[in-house]
Amino acid sequence: MSETGQDPTTPAIDHEPLDTAWRIHAAVADWTGKVDSKASFCFAIESAALVAVINLKADGRVFDDLHGAGEQTSFFVGVALLTAGILSAVWVVIPRLRRRHLTRAT
Repeated sequence: MSETGQDPTTPAIDHEPLDTAWRIHAAVADWTGKVDSKASFCFAIESAALVAVINLKADGRVFDDLHGAGEQTSFFVGVALLTAGILSAVWVVIPRLRRRHLTRAT
């Protein structure tokens, strides 16, 4: 301990709490923007994959002649998981889109 009663290994705080709050706010806003970008990218990729898989189910295509319950179940579980991924990506992006809409309205 030093003469001032502080531990010399502890760094001194040289900024105001309000400044710290604004820095945290900026970091969270930046992180949110990055998450929205990643979710939008995932939405595009998953949508394209779902469209491709559904097109491959058409007559004479790769997934047209799935035989057996295991193959059909695997196909439909895969489609369901892709759909869940798409819905999750939309769920992440919608609050940000709604906020933009509300900002324009006011």
